[in-house]
Amino acid sequence: MNAMTIHRWSGIGDGRYTGQKLQQLVCHDDQCAGAKERIISTEMLIIDEISMMSRNMLDKLETVCRIRNITAAFGGIQLIVVGDFLQLPPVKNPRYGDLGEYAFTSSYWPNHSVFLDKVVRQDNETHIKCIRSLSLGEVNFEDNSFIHSLLRPLPTNHDNVNLFATNVLVDMFNRDCVLSMEGHLYTLDAVDSGEEKHLNTLVVQKVLWLKFKSNVMLLRNISDKLVNGLCGKVMNISDVSITVYFPPVNITADIRRISFTGI
Repeated sequence: MNAMTIHRWSGIGDGRYTGQKLQQLVCHDDQCAGAKERIISTEMLIIDEISMMSRNMLDKLETVCRIRNITAAFGGIQLIVVGDFLQLPPVKNPRYGDLGEYAFTSSYWPNHSVFLDKVVRQDNETHIKCIRSLSLGEVNFEDNSFIHSLLRPLPTNHDNVNLFATNVLVDMFNRDCVLSMEGHLYTLDAVDSGEEKHLNTLVVQKVLWLKFKSNVMLLRNISDKLVNGLCGKVMNISDVSITVYFPPVNITADIRRISFTGI
């Protein structure tokens, strides 16, 4: 099954309901039929980025999963959680009584742990040590010197990647950049299909504006080199594909339509 947020998978949503109320909704509300089916049919549940999930949310998840088996923790579902508690913490939500406590403070926290302590993304020991110090909040003079050694001027042009807080701001920035470029404007519309209630309320039809030499970014892995986050320039546009040159890996590839499932 394709991955989705734990909030959608379980029917918890934004967390406004208590665990008991969620049980009632998932069992009897037709709008929660999908969550009910997923919970009942699941044997193993894997949650990534567990550091972002609060104790409050984990407790609610445990309660709602008991619709599968009232006598077993998480309804008898085998729970596997993955993440790093030195990264992003839970977000507090006082409005719904969520204090943002770490999930491992829950009495339902899994009782078996495996620690992965080997860094595989890089082999620079100085870099690894600095990242570890930053994670622990124990930066010393050597770490500070290493960080400052990485300072360099950045080009002030459209090749830079800009970060924004919401997709709306991203779309506005991308549109303005493309419209300011010379050349013919191509529009590529997404094709949405599914239940009408979801299409009307949850799916925003996406339109991609492109011109030759537009900067683009991959949003999913295509191969071992064409990976999520890789940036490139549009070299050609046709009805069936977009030809993109990716300078970091010196590869030109035809990017075709890809189907995305889920919301």
